[in-house]
Amino acid sequence: MVNFASALNRILVLCAWGGVSFLVLLLYRVARFYQMTANEHTHYRWFILPLVLFVLAAMRYAWIADFAGDPLGDVLAISAGSALILLGYRLLNLMMGGHQ
Repeated sequence: MVNFASALNRILVLCAWGGVSFLVLLLYRVARFYQMTANEHTHYRWFILPLVLFVLAAMRYAWIADFAGDPLGDVLAISAGSALILLGYRLLNLMMGGHQ
């Protein structure tokens, strides 16, 4: 039986990671829109990788009912964050004209 505090913790973890996933999805849509309008390859489909990794990390953290401290969840979150930083920086350079 799961107690109330543990259930609440799981819900809050999923809500927090749901917000992060929404922001990644928004960035995906921006990259897709820019590719369609500017006719430049943004490789927007790669933004699905950090999205999936963040969702897997969220599910792992919700499963153990803790936000951090789990090696697998931490590796998933760090991998997603690293991929998102690289993709976001590439998109920023494309959109700001640094694609020579």
